[in-house]
Amino acid sequence: MQLGSISRALVVTILFGVSSRYLSAQTPFEARFATEVKSAVASVSSQPELSAWKALHVRERTEPAHYETENDSYEVDFARENQWCATSIADLPAGVTRAASFYVPEVIRGDLPPLPAKPGSALTGLCRLGAVWFETHGRNSVAGLVTDLTATWGAPSRSNRGELAQALSIRGSGDWKDISTWRRDKVTVWVAWTDWDKGDGIGLRTIVWILRDRPRDLDLYAVGFDTTAAAVKIAGLGPSLAADAGPGTICPTLGAGVAVGRLSRWLKASNSLPAERRAAALLVADSFVSCVEASGQTTNSLTALGVKFGPGCPQDGPVYANNFREEAEVLDPSGPAGALAALTGLQSPCSLKGSGSWPKRVVDQGQKIRRQFPSGPWSPWVDFAVARAHDVKLSFSVPPGEVDADTIHRLSATQARQERSAAIAEFAQFIGEQPASAEAVFAWQEAWRLLAGLLPSPTSFGCGCE
Repeated sequence: MQLGSISRALVVTILFGVSSRYLSAQTPFEARFATEVKSAVASVSSQPELSAWKALHVRERTEPAHYETENDSYEVDFARENQWCATSIADLPAGVTRAASFYVPEVIRGDLPPLPAKPGSALTGLCRLGAVWFETHGRNSVAGLVTDLTATWGAPSRSNRGELAQALSIRGSGDWKDISTWRRDKVTVWVAWTDWDKGDGIGLRTIVWILRDRPRDLDLYAVGFDTTAAAVKIAGLGPSLAADAGPGTICPTLGAGVAVGRLSRWLKASNSLPAERRAAALLVADSFVSCVEASGQTTNSLTALGVKFGPGCPQDGPVYANNFREEAEVLDPSGPAGALAALTGLQSPCSLKGSGSWPKRVVDQGQKIRRQFPSGPWSPWVDFAVARAHDVKLSFSVPPGEVDADTIHRLSATQARQERSAAIAEFAQFIGEQPASAEAVFAWQEAWRLLAGLLPSPTSFGCGCE
């Protein structure tokens, strides 16, 4: 039975609380939804500050960026989670959620502004709108939305799940269906439906995700001072050997015999080198061994070359014990090769020995390096590693804590302030030394969020066994 015009208008008015003077007798739910989407796209394009948004949306609740997002009524893009500042949520009638997410200031490497002189939560008012999430419950409104948006923006492009995964990281997006995509200047709009029940008992929902162009979070696994390249130069064993075992080698693609042969030639050539060069060569060998897939006979062959193995996670079996790196530190206890070896430990925190959580071990190792070695081109990266360690220590003090260890490392209010202040100071030191590096952008934004009283960005790895 078709609703009469008065009933339809009443339904849409109830759904969105819109004055009836904006509605016609022909306006279906999807048309009004499309209007909301187009309005949101305009807002994301203009990037209002959070303070201005809150002034115009006084009935919405604002949630600062947080870790445990599983029970939220919206989703966030994990590819930009480090830059997430806060989200303003409107729970509309008929099971519609609109969540406007704001991000910390966007900055450019080599042209970083000064960090705020005055800390405080008021800084979050400067965060800018970067994304909007719409979700309807219990209905598939994709067809009506696509029809209306096509009339305004033209035909969408069709995206498959693989293309979607490359563009963004949204929990549950692997189950999105009938994905339509539009580009509006610097804004991308995705419309889809899903029958994924994320644990709230709702098995059908329409999704609209609106995202303004913004760089993905920095991959902290792939950055830092290249200790292996620096060690190759100090070792000075020539381009042929360096090509076999240096930083450009993709160890996992080598066959076991080839890998062992290359390592054998490298170690043999370094045997008679002076202590500093020998230490550097051992550090290169350490990097090479770390990426060789050792098992069975390969492990025996590596052991014969002096590689030591220790216990690892049960599912992994024996793991390389980094003995070449430790030997390098002993051979060059106050020189450049020894410093590079010590820095390599900071950049591989799970391999550090000592007591306490791995962030504590990083701080301890960083302080030791500063006492033991004179400053060098690698020194800023000690600051960066120590800053991250203080940052992570603070993050481990609130739920869910250190996930791999299933432990919350509680801090008193005073200790938490000390960790926050230490992280800010170390990040600021690094920014002053390496302002044009990619890491400086992360350091600036991370220091900014700490100054604003936000939680540190999430820690994406741990040192426990899974």
